[in-house]
Amino acid sequence: MPTCTEKIQTPKIEFGRVGRRVVQGCFDGGSMTSYAGVMLLGATDRKLGLMQAAARCIADPRDPRLVTHGVVDMLRQRVYGLAMG
Repeated sequence: MPTCTEKIQTPKIEFGRVGRRVVQGCFDGGSMTSYAGVMLLGATDRKLGLMQAAARCIADPRDPRLVTHGVVDMLRQRVYGLAMG
């Protein structure tokens, strides 16, 4: 049985690099947020441009001068919310 001071080795998952920084996941952080997956989803979306491409297929008849949130912003909010459950 491990003690409180014993260091347990956990595997790290490499996701690649963002500029000079290495992005990796490890599971030794104790209590964490359950919403961290949306950060990976957002990074993947930005890299692939999925929501941008989908937003171009949706017509927006609103007056652009009165728009606060564009179609791509609303689409991201909806898709990310669904993905988070």
